[in-house]
Amino acid sequence: MTSIEKLKIIIDKLKDERSRWEAILDLKMLNDPSLVEPLIKIMSSNNWVIRWCVAEKLGDLGNSKAITPLIKILRDKDFHVRKNVAKSLEKFGSLAFPALVAHLDERNSNIRKNIHSILVKTGEDDIPNLEAAINTHNWIIANQVIHIIWRIGGEMAEKVLVKAISNKRIQKNAIVMLMQMNSKQGMKELLKAYADPSLRLLILNSFKRKGLDVAGSFLINSLHSSSLPIVLRAEVIIQKIGDPMLGMLVKALSIKGSDKNRIVGLIKKIGPAKALNIIKQLSKTDPQIRHLTRYIRHQSLSKDSDTKGGKSGIFK
Repeated sequence: MTSIEKLKIIIDKLKDERSRWEAILDLKMLNDPSLVEPLIKIMSSNNWVIRWCVAEKLGDLGNSKAITPLIKILRDKDFHVRKNVAKSLEKFGSLAFPALVAHLDERNSNIRKNIHSILVKTGEDDIPNLEAAINTHNWIIANQVIHIIWRIGGEMAEKVLVKAISNKRIQKNAIVMLMQMNSKQGMKELLKAYADPSLRLLILNSFKRKGLDVAGSFLINSLHSSSLPIVLRAEVIIQKIGDPMLGMLVKALSIKGSDKNRIVGLIKKIGPAKALNIIKQLSKTDPQIRHLTRYIRHQSLSKDSDTKGGKSGIFK
């Protein structure tokens, strides 16, 4: 009996619940490379069990002819079939890489999602290949690839994302992802990139979304940078964030070696009245802050006095 004839019998058995498990075992034992193309055709069966079994078999046979057809089956309506197809594609290793990347612009979300998962599992070893793919494919695929690199994570991924800030096709996604990684090097590069007017709003919103614990602390530390452009851009972003930064600015006055005049200037620009409660509270326990903010506090007392005295308008 030929392999094709055996395959036909196995497929018939798979359709019958009573003989299904026997058929699954028979299919596993059938290792004829010539069956790849017939198996690919059988993947169009209406029976999900058949598609599920055949997908696994194609992965076991390891013939590269099956890679693209398997990728197309990642859109299968049945979850179990999609899962087995993904497992089979993983078995091909680097052999499947070019085809997987090339299909990242598929409209079907199941195909894209499963390709993401497969490539993420390859880990840092494939990051150089993924980085190369950024420049050899269209912008849709390039942005999908940068997202996969971000999901892999790690030091190598961070370096690729930092470089991506200068790539106009993917820079906006790279900015958002670097902030999500809490990348200090990335945030430093974002301050440099703030010079580009087309990126300012995105960078500002990225800092805002990240929160004070990470982004706020980084911006305060950047005020002490030896690079004046970095300091000036940090100042601008701090002012844009506004009130939420006031508490951190006041506390930064007590940091050894901080540019206290610059920090006081920022507090005044944002609005010292809004920082007054924090200033008063910290001044009680920190003599240095009390000394540096005396002008702000005295100015506030003067305004209070004028208000109580009923002075207003031109009579102030």
